[in-house]
Amino acid sequence: MTAPLKEHYYRYNFRTDHLGNINADCPRVEQLRRQIEASQEFQKLEEENRAFLDYIGNKTGREYNLSTIYELDDIVYIEVILTQMTLFIAFYGTLVAN
Repeated sequence: MTAPLKEHYYRYNFRTDHLGNINADCPRVEQLRRQIEASQEFQKLEEENRAFLDYIGNKTGREYNLSTIYELDDIVYIEVILTQMTLFIAFYGTLVAN
């Protein structure tokens, strides 16, 4: 026995999926982000770390601030995984078990 699926079950929108996409469009999140970035505490923290952010920017060729510094961790994480995969393939010759 089968049941018909309602339309919203199979029409997936990644931009509005708040469970599977932490960067989904959300006006309230954007409002809070702007409020936080405009706060004195945030501005002070960013100024205290300006030398570090500039250093990272010079080394990577990309400008970072406190709102985008998480992207650097994503890049490093991906590079580590790709390096491990490359070493694994070089050692074993494949990713698939024979």
